[in-house]
Amino acid sequence: MKLKNFLLLSLVIVFVPALLNAQYLESKSTLSPLLTKTSPIVPKSNISLGIGIGPTFYRSNTGVDVSFFTEVAMESFSIVPQANYWKVDNVNNFEIAGDLALHFAIAGLSPYGEAGLGVNYYDDKDKDETFTALGLNLGCGLEFKELIKGATIFVDGKYRLIIRNSGNKEHAVVTGGIKLPL
Repeated sequence: MKLKNFLLLSLVIVFVPALLNAQYLESKSTLSPLLTKTSPIVPKSNISLGIGIGPTFYRSNTGVDVSFFTEVAMESFSIVPQANYWKVDNVNNFEIAGDLALHFAIAGLSPYGEAGLGVNYYDDKDKDETFTALGLNLGCGLEFKELIKGATIFVDGKYRLIIRNSGNKEHAVVTGGIKLPL
């Protein structure tokens, strides 16, 4: 599958839940005038859009990782469809993934652990190696909910494994970023 198709699919995976939630909230905001005057009930969004950036560690070299994601929060866990891209020297990888994150509440902080699966488009120009393969993501992080009003700052670390019969490709990522609720 070509990189252009992966990019298009990632946009659909990441932004469709956000658009559906925005339409749902808009339909809920048309409360009767009597209700809106007496009780200003506004539905709260449980969906956030986010971006993260940080270093990637692969084959004793360091590169850059960029992530775009939508987080659909439930009570103590969330579903996180995402598009990730990393590049180290002449090796790059584009991944469409879905993670489940389990959050623990502490005043102003939210540590979490996460795990998920992804589809990777791997390209190594030095070894003339290009393939698409399933991947596994494992990680943990920390969210800071009160640093910026209306946003959440996060820092996380992930171990990512691209699974292949001819030899797995593994790398680590440290990411920092911001999430904005819809």
